[in-house]
Amino acid sequence: MMRDIYPTRTSFVLDMLAQSGTLKGKTVLDVGFIGGYQEATVHYSIVDSLGGAGRLIGIDTDEEKLERFLRNEKTRARQEKYDLSYKAMSIFETSFSDEQIDIVLMLEVLEHLLSPYSVFDEIKRILKPGGSIILTYPNPFWWKKMIRFTLQRDLLKESYLNLFRGAPDHKVFPHPVCLANYLNDVGFETKVIEFMKFDFNYSFLNTWLQRCELTRKFSAYAGIWAKKKETNTASGPYGMT
Repeated sequence: MMRDIYPTRTSFVLDMLAQSGTLKGKTVLDVGFIGGYQEATVHYSIVDSLGGAGRLIGIDTDEEKLERFLRNEKTRARQEKYDLSYKAMSIFETSFSDEQIDIVLMLEVLEHLLSPYSVFDEIKRILKPGGSIILTYPNPFWWKKMIRFTLQRDLLKESYLNLFRGAPDHKVFPHPVCLANYLNDVGFETKVIEFMKFDFNYSFLNTWLQRCELTRKFSAYAGIWAKKKETNTASGPYGMT
């Protein structure tokens, strides 16, 4: 049976939120939600999907973008209708209490961080036991990257490095399985690895690729859903804490 590909990161996130259980009374933290889009369309979709069932907090380090976002009529309309709050804040050092948050969303954020793995220390601190983290980021195995990587002779050529990076402020794209292993080792349990937005537009090959599930693994984006373990059992691969 062929598995469906999530057409967008929004569809993936909404499905993971649905699978995480009832959102009634839950507190959801959306990190870096504005991104490069002034209207934060993905964030609005998440807000609407909650439908007032839970509380949503958005944080972003860009104060100028945050001010524009708060002036947006779409934002104001939703603030009047739902339990929403927004703060200028870094996820590396938040003001939240221990175990205050039920769900953390980091959508297209991880690849922008200079120290991406260290962010999970703060996330684990603020998440309740059994709480969820949902991540999306560019897939390092996107078919365009893989073809270019295979054909590229000089992997340190500046033009190739810039091309692989994609955007100038992109830093790292973890192998999804490596990231899942890391999360499992530091106090989380990875529940889902999925992929989004397959954009290989050669229909005569797509049927075969789908049967081999290559359309999933070579899609443009990777997504992970993990839950904080109920007890602190974080350890290294050799049992070292």
